[in-house]
Amino acid sequence: MKDVIVAGESAALLVEAFSRIEVGPLQQGAHRVSGTFEPRLALPFIRAHMRVEAELLLQDADRVNDLEWEVRTRPQRAADALIALVLQVQEALEAGRE
Repeated sequence: MKDVIVAGESAALLVEAFSRIEVGPLQQGAHRVSGTFEPRLALPFIRAHMRVEAELLLQDADRVNDLEWEVRTRPQRAADALIALVLQVQEALEAGRE
């Protein structure tokens, strides 16, 4: 079976990397996201996350002329990219099962 590719990386490796992520509460409703990855998981995860984050940065740049444009901070964009990556992997794996 051919591996599914998401954001240029193996979806199987990304799922394995996701399983190493821990989320913990901080003050005022914020959360901390952390994980410990060996290089075989870290490198694909970092590359895929950076690619998705770059897409979000391009979307932000295209919105600069909108009247209601709101600046997304780098930490917000990084968090949004993580969620977007998880959703992209989920969608790709579900499509592969059909």
